[in-house]
Amino acid sequence: MRRYQRSKVILALLLALVGLFGAAPALAQDTEREYFSQTGHWVEGEFLQYYRAHPMAEFVYGYPITGIILEEETGYEVQYFQRARLERRLNRPLGERIVRSPLGVLAYTPGGQVNLTSATSGCQQKIGWDFPVCYAFFEFYEEFDGPLSFGRPVSGLEVHGNMLWQYFEYARLEWHPELPADDGITIAHLGEVWFQTLRLDNSMLLPERDLLPAYSVVTDLAVRAFPQRAQVPLGENQTLIISVRDQSRVPVTGASVSAVFVAPDGLATPLGALLTDSNGIASFNFQAVSTQVGVAEIILEVRFNGLVLELHTSFRIWY
Repeated sequence: MRRYQRSKVILALLLALVGLFGAAPALAQDTEREYFSQTGHWVEGEFLQYYRAHPMAEFVYGYPITGIILEEETGYEVQYFQRARLERRLNRPLGERIVRSPLGVLAYTPGGQVNLTSATSGCQQKIGWDFPVCYAFFEFYEEFDGPLSFGRPVSGLEVHGNMLWQYFEYARLEWHPELPADDGITIAHLGEVWFQTLRLDNSMLLPERDLLPAYSVVTDLAVRAFPQRAQVPLGENQTLIISVRDQSRVPVTGASVSAVFVAPDGLATPLGALLTDSNGIASFNFQAVSTQVGVAEIILEVRFNGLVLELHTSFRIWY
């Protein structure tokens, strides 16, 4: 049975899940900006447009750690995130004013060189690259759209303590031996590193919770859903993370989220229903069980105060 011919079955499963929970009222602003309760800071205007344009912004850039700062030396407005810094340059055309700082270049610290070349098995060196990217670093780079997310490599693989690092234009990827093999590569918090390197005022890091304006009723839902891993082996665990925000991108607490996992072989399995937490987040942990490899689909329904939103996401199950 083809995936899109199973709509009635899947809808029935979703209907069986909804209505299981009540929902507390949430509050919203009437200005176009987004509040990140994880760190207590706002992102707004052109900064927010740039941030939203990346499909994995929270993963690649992290959450904001400051508000907008006027940088006296350059005259730019800048905003720091956990893994990035964005600059607004008013001398550029509208729509191109936000530029991502090359923190991988600015924060580069040499380490012990690992002698790898493009001829080394497991290494890739594309046209325009001065350094190869190898092994799990290359797999991570490819999986998370390296050219967009990290830029070109600006160093080779280096030893720093008990870790391996590689710098890219906008990021530093790190291999941590203490982490599970599938999670060994992480993105360094270079936004935080560069903020401290410049010895900026730490009071800028304090949450802006006291700046929240008066609220109004939630009139719309903005929902993001993404699997933690783009590809998982047959039978292994997967985590699905759902973020629910209102029309002003303020987290919605108490939204009911129900999900159905549709395996590549067509078997549809309800994952249950959850309520979003104070950060507007709900997450499902489940086993990627299927008799076939291929693309698995997750169908979600989000309900809050009479608002209903259905969306789909997917990941690959492989050997």
